[in-house]
Amino acid sequence: MGKQVLCCIRNFQQFEYGHVLRELVEQAHEVRLERCQSQCIGCRQQPAAIIEGKWMGFDNSEQIRQYVSEKLS
Repeated sequence: MGKQVLCCIRNFQQFEYGHVLRELVEQAHEVRLERCQSQCIGCRQQPAAIIEGKWMGFDNSEQIRQYVSEKLS
């Protein structure tokens, strides 16, 4: 079963990682964009997402895909 990934629209637009989210959807993960995750300070500084209920910040957007695809599988 796929993992749940929630992304802030502002973070998604700022760090431009649509290609990563498309890959996760293709791998049967549930990906949703939301208006805000109430983590604005971290969210403005780095690519971030709430993955399986936990807010996670990453050095780059590719690490989001790696974390969901490899570490949570």
